[in-house]
Amino acid sequence: MIGFLLLAGLLLVPQAAAATTSETAAPGRHILILHSYHEGYAWTDAVHGALRSNLVLEPQDELHVEFLDLLRNPSDAYREKLAEALRVKLAAHPPDLILVSDNPALDFLQQRLPWLKHLPVVFCGINAYDPARYADMPGLTGINEEISIRETVDVALALRPNARTLAVVSGMAQTEQRYLALFKAEPFSLPQGMRVRYFSGMAPEVLGERLSELTADDIVLYLGWLGMPSGEVLSVRDSMTFVHDRSQAAVFGMWDFLLPYGSIGGMMVHGTSQGESAAQVANEVLAGKDSASVPVRMESPNRMIFNERELARFGIDVTRLPEHALLVERVADEAEQWRAAVRNTYFSYELFAKHGTFMWIIDPESGIILDANDAMVTAYGYPDLIGRNVREINALDEEALRERMRNVQANTQNRLIMKHVLADGQQIDVQIDSYPVTVQGRNVLFSIVQDVTDRIAAEHALAQRNRTVFWLIGIGFFIESTTILFLVFNVRR
Repeated sequence: MIGFLLLAGLLLVPQAAAATTSETAAPGRHILILHSYHEGYAWTDAVHGALRSNLVLEPQDELHVEFLDLLRNPSDAYREKLAEALRVKLAAHPPDLILVSDNPALDFLQQRLPWLKHLPVVFCGINAYDPARYADMPGLTGINEEISIRETVDVALALRPNARTLAVVSGMAQTEQRYLALFKAEPFSLPQGMRVRYFSGMAPEVLGERLSELTADDIVLYLGWLGMPSGEVLSVRDSMTFVHDRSQAAVFGMWDFLLPYGSIGGMMVHGTSQGESAAQVANEVLAGKDSASVPVRMESPNRMIFNERELARFGIDVTRLPEHALLVERVADEAEQWRAAVRNTYFSYELFAKHGTFMWIIDPESGIILDANDAMVTAYGYPDLIGRNVREINALDEEALRERMRNVQANTQNRLIMKHVLADGQQIDVQIDSYPVTVQGRNVLFSIVQDVTDRIAAEHALAQRNRTVFWLIGIGFFIESTTILFLVFNVRR
């Protein structure tokens, strides 16, 4: 009997322990992330990456992510079907906390999923947050998004001190017109003689003509140009690329997703900073803080960010940037990507790299030296020759150099005689035979460079000798003529 009781006790102990463990283990929390746009959209990817990296979750917590794709599918029919699907999907896993990125998702939550409005909600990327608009969401808090017009204009003026025109580009959309009104309301202190031109709500053909009138010293301030007079809505890429390509002027913008398409930079709304800030607030709520007691952060966490490729294109030294500025589109990275692509494409890359004649590849737009062979790197003495701007080693002024490069692109002048400055400060005369070529769909300039310093010196010496001989002959002729005239005069006398 005693043995039976011991055996029963041994069998019951694990069950009791398991029951105790299940009763004490905290249930997992369900965190829902609603993104307004689609995966692969640069802004959304930046926000999402920052949220995932900075959220502090327990092992038993579950993360649910929904990309609502409302940019590509704006219709009411799509929204209704999407809301119906989410009602069914979320009924099985009701969220304990909701994170929302951008206005469309927050409005979708408020209007299409009203049974979730009482929950703690943390937002980011909300333009011009108005608490009265979301008064029926008591647990709402988060990060406001607002552009930094004054800071961007100030840094543009500092980097382009010779600008005489500030062109403000905006579209027909409501948000774009709001940004234009914000610009006009700013009490700027512009340099004397600077002209402000408003390119607002223009069709592409009109805007292109206006932009072409600007000089390389002028400034374009991009406030968004997506809404067309025709009702068409352009993508960010198409809009920014159009503005960049139609003007010689530097284009300053206020959103980090513009940088890959040619914006030189500015004080920018930063997707990563928005996501990081929202994650910090969400962590406070997950730790037990009432979301209703967390005030909305109205100051947008914007950052000074610049496109190094565009800075190089305009000859702007990075040391002139504000302190703690972030650089993207790095020139060094671009040169390395170019070399990697070429090595994988050309069976003859080694012929280029090891040939004894100086050769290099230049980006005709920015002037960046994408590649140079070993002989040239060694002779010029710069450890970082690849990735430098050709202006840094050329004795010509910037405008004259641009003109020469345009001539090469147009195949109207392919042989150039210039002076190059070596790393030790020595200047040499070079003959450059340069031609436009296309590699993997990209237009570049391929050049063969010859050091002709001795030849130029010999030509100068020969020209000097010829001038000396000419003067000696002239002087001799003058003396002889004078002597003859003197004799004739004496004979007559």
